Amino acid sequence: MIEMRFRNTSDGPLTLFVEPWCSQDVVSPGAAFSIRYLPRTDGEDTSSVDLQGDFMTFWCEGPDYEIEIEGKIVIPFGVA
Repeated sequence: MIEMRFRNTSDGPLTLFVEPWCSQDVVSPGAAFSIRYLPRTDGEDTSSVDLQGDFMTFWCEGPDYEIEIEGKIVIPFGVA
């Protein structure tokens, strides 16, 4: 499993999108969050992050993922 850890260091909420599932969550100012996903088995992991203002898009190349915000799993594995 791969885990990417982040923190919203801005003064406002951060909207987090996870593609290609069109998942959307809001991360409060100062909140820590993680995206965990299963690695691809058929090639190189090319997952990426794009930040634009108060939006973050995480393009997940794995077959499944979960999101944890401030220690609470908000999207568990198996939902994607």
